Amino acid sequence: MQTTRFLLKDRTSEAHARIDALFGRLSLTERDGYGHFLAAHAAAMTGVEALIATAAPDCGWPGGMADLASADLADLDLPAPEPMALDPASISDIDGAIYVVAGSNLGNQVLRRRWQQSTDPKVLRAGRYLSSQRVKSFWPGFVTRLDERAPDPVAQVRLIASALATFSHFEAAFAATQSRLAA
Repeated sequence: MQTTRFLLKDRTSEAHARIDALFGRLSLTERDGYGHFLAAHAAAMTGVEALIATAAPDCGWPGGMADLASADLADLDLPAPEPMALDPASISDIDGAIYVVAGSNLGNQVLRRRWQQSTDPKVLRAGRYLSSQRVKSFWPGFVTRLDERAPDPVAQVRLIASALATFSHFEAAFAATQSRLAA
C-alpha cells in the first residue's frame, strides 16, 4: 500500500516540477536572482505560516521562515515584499500546505549549494533562509503523522488539493515579486 507521503509526491509531481523550473531559472549567486527567490519565498511563506498558526497551532511547525527570508532581503538592501495571504478556503487540509513548505525547506539544502558558489560577499552574507535547519527536525515526525492517517479517499482528495493550492500560491508569489522587481 502506498503511503500518504508518496501519494502526495505522486499527485503533486507536475506542480512541483513547475515550481522547480520557475525558481530554477533564477541565479542564486547574483543579487537580483537571489533577491527574487527570497522575495517570492518571503511573500508566500508569510501567508502559509499565518494559516498554519491559525489552523494547526500545536502541530510543531517551527515557524519564522518568512522572517529569515525577509532578513536576508534586508542584507541585500532589498525591501521585504508585500505578504501574500493564502486563501483559507483553498486549504481544506492544512497538512497539504505543511507538506509543501516543509518539503521546500528540505529542498533548500540543494539550493544552498548553488547559492554558496556566489562570489558576491553581500549575497553570501544573506544566508539565513537557505541555511536554516529549523524544519529538518520537524520533518520526520510530520511524515510519520502523515503516513499514520487513515486511508480515507475523501481526505486524500482534500490533502492533495491543499498541496496543489499551496504550490499555486508559490507560483503567484513568484509572479507578483517578479513584476514588483521589474518596476
